Amino acid sequence: MSIDTYRLLPRNTENGKRYILDTNRNGNGDAGESQLVKQSQDGWQPVDQLDKGIDRFTFEQDYGLWQDKEVSHKEGPFWNRRTVVDRPADGKIDADEVKQSTWIRYPGSDAFRLGADIAKDSEGRFSFNRHDINYGRRIIGQSDIDWQAQYRQDDANWAVPKKA
Repeated sequence: MSIDTYRLLPRNTENGKRYILDTNRNGNGDAGESQLVKQSQDGWQPVDQLDKGIDRFTFEQDYGLWQDKEVSHKEGPFWNRRTVVDRPADGKIDADEVKQSTWIRYPGSDAFRLGADIAKDSEGRFSFNRHDINYGRRIIGQSDIDWQAQYRQDDANWAVPKKA
């Protein structure tokens, strides 16, 4: 079981306030780091106001982390390959650029993501807490899957309790 904790940094931009996930832990909201976004009727929108923590179930239903990316592919023979840009990094939130922290198995591995929550400390700072478990090379049984479900339901394992 591992819990990765990252600071969620508020930053003022020309488009308003944004919350940046400090994945390199340098205390800055760098351009290549993900932003907190929320799903609305109009698609994904940047979160510009956080008042309290977000529990794991609300996070995986309504929130995600967005990072603007260029979509490209290679064309041509190997000695003369060139990169063709299908979609440039344009600053617009596209659905395939948003990662949601859902209860999933990582493809091709024995690691599972159990969820993530956002907690607010006494000083008003926010942290993003991601819970993962890696079983290594052992066979995963039904008891492991049941344990994961129990872990997710138990508020004692999380910084933010689930909504009642």
